[in-house]
Amino acid sequence: MTEELQPPRWMLEQIDHAHVLPVGNNVTLTYEPTNLYCLCRWHHTHIDNLINPLNNEPMTQNEQWYWWTRIRFKKTFAYCEDVDYEDLYNCMAEAGEDTKTKDVMSWW
Repeated sequence: MTEELQPPRWMLEQIDHAHVLPVGNNVTLTYEPTNLYCLCRWHHTHIDNLINPLNNEPMTQNEQWYWWTRIRFKKTFAYCEDVDYEDLYNCMAEAGEDTKTKDVMSWW
């Protein structure tokens, strides 16, 4: 991170439960393992508000899907504006490339 982009320490220490798809209109997605991820408050807030968490610049909804694809499938590829990341996300999900194999409740 650049010197001018230093997130407050509490935003890096606070862990949030972030949802890929909003659960306000669909409560059944609240505990869906492929829709729920633990992110620090900084990344959660930025991704939800369409702000790039690395450079603090505004981003498009396609870039938001890029981040969710990286998070869900643990892929580290460079962003390409010619790729529809929502489609890629859904194609990878349909192909069974998920990194999660247990639902949330099976951990207890």
